Amino acid sequence: MTFSVRFSSHEPCNIPESYQSLSPNIVEREILSKSIDADAVVVGAGITGSTLAIHLAESGKSVVQLEAKVPGWGGSGRAFG
Repeated sequence: MTFSVRFSSHEPCNIPESYQSLSPNIVEREILSKSIDADAVVVGAGITGSTLAIHLAESGKSVVQLEAKVPGWGGSGRAFG
């Protein structure tokens, strides 16, 4: 589904229902089936969870990030503005 949005003095533009749906490659990940040691665990791979995981990793922490579905699948993939 695509939405059409009209800004005051501009032509309509088409916005996809989900930016995640435009991703050409969804990387399959294995299901967690063992114990993993890490300095931090981030639950969720939306904008907030992924940003937090990146900042923790850049600060030298070992990070495990868990996601139930696909990164950016929920509200983060549908945040237009």
